[in-house]
Amino acid sequence: MLQNYIQQTFSVNYHQNSIYKLLKSLNITWTTSRSKHPKQSEEAQEDFKKTSN
Repeated sequence: MLQNYIQQTFSVNYHQNSIYKLLKSLNITWTTSRSKHPKQSEEAQEDFKKTSN
């Protein structure tokens, strides 16, 4: 996605590894969010947090 953005915005083609190196040189990290299970229960998680100590 970032590779396409750079190409469309700046008309420059970067290899994926080069983009990671560029981000690292700018002290920017590429993070992704974790997916949630559709049957995940917030209540069950809170109960677990209370009893896990």
